Amino acid sequence: MIVRETRVHPLIAPRLLACMRCGGTRGRTEAYCRKSLHAWKGHGLPKFCANLSMLFTEFDFLDRFAAAREAGFSGVEFHFPYAFGREAVAERARAAGVEVVLFNLPAGNWEKGDRGLACLPSRMSEFRDGVGAAIEYARMLGCKRLNMISGIASPKYEEKTLRETYVSNLRFAADELGQAGIMLMLEPINTRS
Repeated sequence: MIVRETRVHPLIAPRLLACMRCGGTRGRTEAYCRKSLHAWKGHGLPKFCANLSMLFTEFDFLDRFAAAREAGFSGVEFHFPYAFGREAVAERARAAGVEVVLFNLPAGNWEKGDRGLACLPSRMSEFRDGVGAAIEYARMLGCKRLNMISGIASPKYEEKTLRETYVSNLRFAADELGQAGIMLMLEPINTRS
């Protein structure tokens, strides 16, 4: 997720700036890139959010908020907060002073291979209940964006049925989130994994 800011973690900045300035490092040193960071400040440098599902995994999930702030991030995103109480997640984000900018709607059982529920006719009720749960978390966390994962098309349904279910759930989620003042984000995934 990219939003705007000028503060970037020192391990990310050299690669980012090299890419932004010259399309690649072209053999330039880290010192060159750090000097470049100074030149870029105030010129619309993208703000990167730490994805707490992928970064700082040496820490327990709730401790990753502070780790992200310590590394220089002011915003975080993550896949799913639902294994933790809303209050606990919100407290850790507030204590660390980071903004929760995005997380996913419930996507079923990730460990068993679910990758979203939106296109699955047999799980429509579960999807819609999940939208309500996600809104409760988003309100508590002050998060203004939620991501909807489509799910993996099941071969037991016709493509038309999958598409109709997806569109129906998309409309439902957009209406519910819109009423709550939350932006619905879509993240297309491939058909193979």
